[in-house]
Amino acid sequence: MIMKKKGIRNVIGASLLTISCLGAVFCTGTGAKEVWAASILVGADLVEGLDRDPETYILANSDKEELTYDQIRDLSATERQMAVNEIYARRGRKFVLTEVQDYFNDKFWYDGTIAPEDFDESIFNEYENANLALLCKSLEKYRN
Repeated sequence: MIMKKKGIRNVIGASLLTISCLGAVFCTGTGAKEVWAASILVGADLVEGLDRDPETYILANSDKEELTYDQIRDLSATERQMAVNEIYARRGRKFVLTEVQDYFNDKFWYDGTIAPEDFDESIFNEYENANLALLCKSLEKYRN
């Protein structure tokens, strides 16, 4: 598995480490050494069961409002992971995993123009940063 460290960011007072792993953005939580989703190396596993309707979002307002844990509680680990990717996709990030890229290509709102290695996370607004922190923190329990 090839991983590229994307960077440590300070998000609402907590360090958030994101790693670009085979073209999808994975959360490691705060100070974790392993990516929780490292076992998900097949893009089909990430998109399996997701709504393919071109007009749907996993979290429709994750760029406009700060979400609460109650709003994401019923999402599976892979849905939470894809919600992280959705935040990046809204900002035009492309994905290397074919299935993940195809999933977002089918969304009417997606305009992937930025290669993963060129993506600048400073583009995120306060809501996106807070929601990335919430989603990544919620994924910590899935790490081995």
